[in-house]
Amino acid sequence: MEQDFTKIKVYPGKKKVRYENPTNLKFIGRGYTGAVFKLSNTKCVKIYVEQKKAKDEAKALRTGQDSPIMPKLYDVGSNYIVMEYIRGPSLSSYLKKTKELPNHLSKQILFCLKELDRLGFPRTNVHVRHFIIANDNKLKVIDHANVYKELSKKPTYLLRGLRKLGLLNDFMEYVKKADPKTYNDWVSY
Repeated sequence: MEQDFTKIKVYPGKKKVRYENPTNLKFIGRGYTGAVFKLSNTKCVKIYVEQKKAKDEAKALRTGQDSPIMPKLYDVGSNYIVMEYIRGPSLSSYLKKTKELPNHLSKQILFCLKELDRLGFPRTNVHVRHFIIANDNKLKVIDHANVYKELSKKPTYLLRGLRKLGLLNDFMEYVKKADPKTYNDWVSY
């Protein structure tokens, strides 16, 4: 069953990739670099348009295998990676539904950003939609294809996303209390 994914084709699109899926594998999502399909209750495959993106994301996942915020990596091919399937809503969809950002999630977001920095990624600028709330209510970060692309330690995508959701002030108030130095670095956003 897991080999069925080799029949899936992924192509560049205007904003998100396009794909042809002649298999019975469930489509999970797509972005700028690839499309993701569920292989089992514990694994999924991301198929990329560009081999370089597969290589970059595999490198990032290998770097973070000991981190609690990263999906497990199972296999890497020239244009795909097989990784842990994380069941749960994206932080973005959760916040749209609840319209509130509790402190325990703010704490986890801040931890994730610090952890990405600790892992040595030059880019720790993560979109709200790239945080997944796993079954254990812990955040995992997905979509690491561009962590080596640019130097960006300020999480402008996250802050912009939280602003659109009307939750930026809640997050920044938490950061101000928990980590005043980081707050001062980000407050000008």
